[in-house]
Amino acid sequence: MWLLLCATCVFTGLWYRDTAMAAQEARLEVWGGTAALRTAGSKDWTVVTTRQAPLREGDSVETRDASRALITTFDGSTVTLFPNTQVTLHESSTPLYGASNLQVTLAIDTGVARIGVAVPRSDTSLRFRVQTPQATYELTEGSYRVEVGDLVSAVSVRRGSAVALAQGTTVAVAQGQRGEVLAGQSPSVPKPAEIELLVNGDLDQGFEGWQLADTAISGVEGEITLTKSEGRTVVRFVRRGSEGGHGESIIGQEIVHKDVTDFLQLRLSLDVKVIHQSLDGGGVMGSEHPIAVRIRYRTGSEEVSHIWYHGFFYKNDEGGPVGPADQIPQSDWQHFEFDLYDPEIMPMRPSEILTFEVMASGHDYESMVTDISLIGE
Repeated sequence: MWLLLCATCVFTGLWYRDTAMAAQEARLEVWGGTAALRTAGSKDWTVVTTRQAPLREGDSVETRDASRALITTFDGSTVTLFPNTQVTLHESSTPLYGASNLQVTLAIDTGVARIGVAVPRSDTSLRFRVQTPQATYELTEGSYRVEVGDLVSAVSVRRGSAVALAQGTTVAVAQGQRGEVLAGQSPSVPKPAEIELLVNGDLDQGFEGWQLADTAISGVEGEITLTKSEGRTVVRFVRRGSEGGHGESIIGQEIVHKDVTDFLQLRLSLDVKVIHQSLDGGGVMGSEHPIAVRIRYRTGSEEVSHIWYHGFFYKNDEGGPVGPADQIPQSDWQHFEFDLYDPEIMPMRPSEILTFEVMASGHDYESMVTDISLIGE
């Protein structure tokens, strides 16, 4: 009996030595705007008034509009929180005896985070987990983007590898891939790690996701319709009988709080055709084109917005001003792509996309557009 009791004590002691964990603090840094902290066990949020603050197991952080924050865990891993993101530090610990198995577990309830998992020391291993309402993600050393919405969460792997776990199913997500999990479902098959910022850009669902507007200073208003061209659904802008008055026909989307600072590329592409224009070039001021793209955006943390505009036209017989535009053949489909992070195309790099519009403007015009895409990678 005594021998059994002694053996039990020894094994219990060894088990405790191998499994006992010591909690480790993380560090919170607020980069701009307003962030709030809710300490473990509390129901109240407190605005962070210092640039840095300690973060302990059970503490939660919430960024607000136009705010960003950085969490640095004890092992040197980093978690960048973008606006309107909420994260809880569930576990941040090392073994009480020795330092071989490090543990970090985050819960992201909503928002977007860029996670950089540090390289563990040669004598340690690191288990880094991210929990969302839809899934759990296991991350190795590398760089990841995690997005959490009401119905879906996703991990995009810039460097490293991840495993998505949901409904008893695991799916590996490799470098250059994006894995999504819908609420109550198993992880989907990974796809290329790119994010389409526009809804229904191919127009296969009609005008769903798009808002339409038509104005005229004098003369008739224009018409915005859907039609078919070469087997594709396209938007057709038409205005005849302008009587020399300015008019605009616009389809657009409001992209609320779409932070794009985490992307390495921001690529705009679309197909356009100009059939008729009564004004030469871009009109008197170089800002009236039979078809154009207009993007309203912000840079940095400033509240003021900026406009990026690019037009298309086919005729300029009198050599008038054309503004930022491309001359294209009449009545011929043309495909265009723009790298919006190229300073020669968009001199001020955007941090947030607010609205996206395709428009026709001027006096009389007829033009078409389809396959509209704005992709972040």
